[in-house]
Amino acid sequence: MLHTQSESEETRPFLVFLWFCNLFLLMDSVLCIATISWRLLPVFLIASTVLLEFYLVRFLRHLYTLLHVRYLEEEHRGLVEKLEQRNQTEAELRHKSAVDALTGVFSRRYAMEQTAFLLQSKELFSLVYIDLDHLKQINDREGHQAGDCYLVKFAQEFGAWLRKPDVFARVGGDEFVVLLPGCTQETAETRMKEIRTRMEQAYSPPLSFSFGVTSASQTPDDSVEEVFRRSDQAMYQDKQMRSCS
Repeated sequence: MLHTQSESEETRPFLVFLWFCNLFLLMDSVLCIATISWRLLPVFLIASTVLLEFYLVRFLRHLYTLLHVRYLEEEHRGLVEKLEQRNQTEAELRHKSAVDALTGVFSRRYAMEQTAFLLQSKELFSLVYIDLDHLKQINDREGHQAGDCYLVKFAQEFGAWLRKPDVFARVGGDEFVVLLPGCTQETAETRMKEIRTRMEQAYSPPLSFSFGVTSASQTPDDSVEEVFRRSDQAMYQDKQMRSCS
């Protein structure tokens, strides 16, 4: 144990002390065989040896305490590192659960959590439910890989038109929702129509979509599921009107 810890600052004085003990015992042995006419010499030798052993035991006990403290510190450091690694892993898992793997926007779970938070806070907000118009045709004509590229492109381009506090999430295959804090239903509808017009004109095939908007009713009975249901119904009404026109 002393050999493995010989480089530490705590153990170096003890190693010096041990060498001193060896020299002391050597001198003590020399006195044992020396021809000195002193009657108290045996008492002196015994007393000095007992005193040496006493200090040696105290030094070793103190050394053990220091090494034990160091061991506990290393164990604590190891536990802290494991805890940090575990927290990092949990943070990565939470991030993965909050983000859609394909498009990089938020997930359905995250959008519902944020909607629940706004409902509990009694804050004004609007929820937009979006359904893409051409994804099925692209999948049938060009394959699902092209459809995935279409989804990614829509998410990137549509997200560029949103504000920083807006929450844009993918909730299904070609379905998205947008959470607009502090936005009335009329303002949200105006914004969505403007974004849809610009995206239809700027891209080929057009990144067109149907949407429905609802606002929280600010009543205790309103729930996340009810807000999603109303906006989904409004989206289907918009899709039917556009298909007929």
